[in-house]
Amino acid sequence: MPRVYRATTARTGTIASQTMPPRRTLVALPGVRYWRIRRSLLQRQLADLAGVNITSVQRIEAGGQAGLETTSKLAEALEVEPAQLMAQPPEAS
Repeated sequence: MPRVYRATTARTGTIASQTMPPRRTLVALPGVRYWRIRRSLLQRQLADLAGVNITSVQRIEAGGQAGLETTSKLAEALEVEPAQLMAQPPEAS
């Protein structure tokens, strides 16, 4: 069932109700690059395995965020838990 949000309009100052979809949940995935390299995959290979666009992998590795569905797909392709992608990678030795 869609949520109903009440907002005050700037012009009239009245309260108006409108139905809005829930906001999409986005998360940072600082561990993607680490796990991709550990699995000896190129960005293109990871994108193909996960069924996502290569620009998504590039954006995520550059510090962008990903939706939960993309996070799940990447975790499955890398054979790790989603939480491992959200965690900071170990320091390089």
